[in-house]
Formats: sequence, structure tokens, C-alpha cells
Amino acid sequence: MEKLLIESLTLPVADKNYALQAVGRHQQAWQQAQQEIGVLADEVAEKQLRKNHVNQHPNKTHSVRAQQTSITQWNINRFSLDYYAPHYNGYYR
Repeated sequence: MEKLLIESLTLPVADKNYALQAVGRHQQAWQQAQQEIGVLADEVAEKQLRKNHVNQHPNKTHSVRAQQTSITQWNINRFSLDYYAPHYNGYYR
């Protein structure tokens, strides 16, 4: 089964990543996802790959966002700092 997985030419990227995790090749799956994310032309395939990738190592995937909003007519300035961590199944909250 592993030989079929490695030699597959038509298996979608996200499915191959999931299959690598299922057969115990976690490091290879992690490296494959790191290389493919951001360079895939298909947005749907990239979203699926990100979902698999986040579920593999939830402690390594998080982000911080800083925003500043100004409404000059009312003299209002708003600042926010948001922390995002993955939830089960790849959904961020």
C-alpha cells in the first residue's frame, strides 16, 4: 500500500498528505504540506491541505493579527490584537 501511495501520480495533494499520515509517515506528510501550501494553484485543494496540516500538529499552527482602525470624522481610534489557534477539524476561531 505504501508503494502505491509513493508512486501515485493522480492522487490529489490533500489525499496524499492524509494517506501519508494514515500509514505513519508523519514527518514526510508535514514536509510535503510545508512545501505545497502557498504554491498550489487550486484554492480548494489548498484549503483541504491546510485542514489536514493543522490537524496533524495543532500546537505548531497559530497566528497573531494586529489591526488599527481610525474614524477621523469622529476622532475614534481602535486597536485590536487577535490570537488564532486551531480547533478540531481545522476551523480557526
